[in-house]
Amino acid sequence: MWVLGAFILGMLGLLMWYMRMFCDNPTAELWRRVGIGFRLRRILGTGRAAQNFSAVSFPAISMAFLLMAPVKCAEALGAPTWLIVSLAGVCMLLMIAALVAIIPFKYPDCFYEDWQYAKRHGLLEEEKAGKKSSHNRDSGGVDRHVGTGVTMRVASGWRQLSEEERGELGDLGQDESIRFIAVGKAVEGYVPNVVITETEIFSGKGDKEILHDSARRLAEPHPGCRLIDDTVAPYPTERTRLVTGVYTLNDTSMTVSQLVWLTWRRNDGDEEPHRFLWTATCTCPSLACPSIIEDFMTMARTVEVES
Repeated sequence: MWVLGAFILGMLGLLMWYMRMFCDNPTAELWRRVGIGFRLRRILGTGRAAQNFSAVSFPAISMAFLLMAPVKCAEALGAPTWLIVSLAGVCMLLMIAALVAIIPFKYPDCFYEDWQYAKRHGLLEEEKAGKKSSHNRDSGGVDRHVGTGVTMRVASGWRQLSEEERGELGDLGQDESIRFIAVGKAVEGYVPNVVITETEIFSGKGDKEILHDSARRLAEPHPGCRLIDDTVAPYPTERTRLVTGVYTLNDTSMTVSQLVWLTWRRNDGDEEPHRFLWTATCTCPSLACPSIIEDFMTMARTVEVES
């Protein structure tokens, strides 16, 4: 009976991995929201170890469970010993691979969900000569665009702002909390932009209260800003909030959408991990909002931050 249970668990595990890795539908989104589970997330964190578990360990464990049924069936049917030992050996190798995979080193990009998502949605572009795209191109290329402590692939028509261009923004460009700025093509005289920031949390407030305060502060820099949506987004982490507001700037209706999430990071010598509040904010004219926000959410799927 346990063999049947292992076979079913293995099948479901491989199906779940396939849907998360290669599909875009409500079921796949649900499984992405579930992630690796609360307890494992507390143990592995949200960094490379957790990504390796989803990409390699999870399918390896599922396949090992799936192969337990053929091993048992082969034994019951009197199959040659070498066949039984071979199948059992494969199961053991898969379990070892699953254990080794959580070591936080980087596998090839194609092993990860965000790369597969970027490939499906046109965020990857290979050079005609077979070389990797430049970091200064409008589209993301095979390599990520790198900011301070954060990486992201940008959609077609967007580009990362250079250090020289950031220096021309005055106080905004010198803001030490800003980790990444991307800009799109101008619409109605305004340039859509995505700004990613990181701030260390020193207060004793709970996570929910911190996220709530951050969402409330979204409207503060924009006089007359009215919040129109406050919901949960499954990325960059499973507990991200998405807040959207509208305001008027020089008689032009503007839309601002912000993803807010928390990460924990332990520095060398620290006994307890520190909390950091991350925000990714997209601002654009409301007239072009649907397509720009779609680009924003697509790019958000590829965000990786230090943890």
